[in-house]
Amino acid sequence: MKWELTTVEAVILNKRCFSAKTHFRGRDYTAFYAPSIERTDGPWKFGGLPGLILQIKSDDNIFQYSVVKIIANYKGKFEPVRRGNHKYIGWDEYADMYIATIDKYIKLVRSNGTIEAGNNAKLKITAPEIIYPKAQIGDGIDF
Repeated sequence: MKWELTTVEAVILNKRCFSAKTHFRGRDYTAFYAPSIERTDGPWKFGGLPGLILQIKSDDNIFQYSVVKIIANYKGKFEPVRRGNHKYIGWDEYADMYIATIDKYIKLVRSNGTIEAGNNAKLKITAPEIIYPKAQIGDGIDF
């Protein structure tokens, strides 16, 4: 994310925070980050500031994330949230499954005549959150 640091300050849960602005997926956001917490993380996909993001909201007030509690020197283990009987997997396994799914789709399209003979199509992905390297480089994938 490209952040514009501002001079606005706030105190959130007794932490001195500074403001920054960014534009993401068609919305403008204002974040408050705490440099005293040396993490470049934040909620959802937000991060990259010189401190942990404790609050961020869209300027149109549609989205807002706010920290509700800070536990200093936490020694416990973070357990994933369990919902139903879902199997939780790591990032590498997810990326491999995603790429295999796209490969299977491309093979299906090429073999079933979805694209008529003599015609061609390309798959080019410019969204950084889509994990498919072959479609992100050069001109993409020819069908």
